[in-house]
Amino acid sequence: MTADEIGELLGPVAAGWPALGLTVYRGGWYAPNGDDPQQQVRVFHDHVMIGWTQEPHQCPGEREYRSVEYTDREGLMYGPPYPGGGLPADPIAAHRETQGGGLS
Repeated sequence: MTADEIGELLGPVAAGWPALGLTVYRGGWYAPNGDDPQQQVRVFHDHVMIGWTQEPHQCPGEREYRSVEYTDREGLMYGPPYPGGGLPADPIAAHRETQGGGLS
């Protein structure tokens, strides 16, 4: 996605992600709870998925950012919601924090 497309979908904070060297794709690999995978946005740094957004069930129409904390044996990724909600200005830093200081 281009910065303009990201900004239109997620807002001005996320529009800056490509300038950080991040690649952003629309469409998910997994649809928890029957969600539409096209509503997910995946965030990659150096070809590694570091986070994603999804629509929280309790707040339809909003976005929740999650940093990848771990990947299970089947390749499914899990992670906590970004603290305080919203989207991080720097998903790389958010991922490092989730990982305990180092990008995996």
